[in-house]
Amino acid sequence: MEIKKSKNADVTRKSTTFLLMGVNIILLIVIGLFQIRDYKEEEIVEVEEVASIVTSDEPVIVTVREFDPPPPPPTPDAPPPPPIPTEIEEVPDDKVMQKQPELAKTDVEPAAPTPNYSNTGPKKVGPPAPPPPPPPVEKEPEEKIYNRANIDVVALYPGCEKYANDKNKAYSCMGEKLGQDIQNYMSPPENDSGKAYTVACQFVVDEKGNITKIQLNDSAPKEFVNAVKDGISSLANYMEKRSDKGKGITPGKNALGKPVKMNYVIPIRFAPNE
Repeated sequence: MEIKKSKNADVTRKSTTFLLMGVNIILLIVIGLFQIRDYKEEEIVEVEEVASIVTSDEPVIVTVREFDPPPPPPTPDAPPPPPIPTEIEEVPDDKVMQKQPELAKTDVEPAAPTPNYSNTGPKKVGPPAPPPPPPPVEKEPEEKIYNRANIDVVALYPGCEKYANDKNKAYSCMGEKLGQDIQNYMSPPENDSGKAYTVACQFVVDEKGNITKIQLNDSAPKEFVNAVKDGISSLANYMEKRSDKGKGITPGKNALGKPVKMNYVIPIRFAPNE
């Protein structure tokens, strides 16, 4: 026998009805919550009064009150008049002095003196002022002249190249060889005085190796000084020609290896004749 399900036992038969009922109940509750008002009576009265004032069509009358200006301040009382003298003193006529009115002092500068046009001749003009002196001429600073003590590499005379690394020996070598060459280029005078004479010869070897600035002492007789002067002058000209060919005196050098000027002093001795 087939078992059939009864329609009354269907649980979902009235689900739509209950759903609609629940939705309606919820809507009614929400609408009721919106309708709840929590106003006080005083606030309601104030709003109504303000609304009635704003919405009234009656014109508003504004009364302007005019105020009188304040009274002016009182003026100060005038000083009382001086008392009238009761007694009148009589003054004799001879004592009456008439006072003259004083002139008002004004700050008026005295008038300038009028020029005298009587001497209308030409004015005498003095001599013109002398021109200003010319500006001083600045002298060029002289180059430093070294000596054996402060030079790094002394000048080398031809034949002294082997002493290039020894400053003292190179200096002595130059003195010997240069002294001999000076004697070869001069004509020594006869020395019959029985005395020995020494002529100090001072000169400068410049950056090119030339002998310049020759100075001789004059303590010896004149003929000896002139003989040394002729000899060193002739030797200087000869060395200048050799320097042009690269065979003259090698100039001294400073610490930077730059050719510089160097001072020399060589004594030339003249022995007496035997």
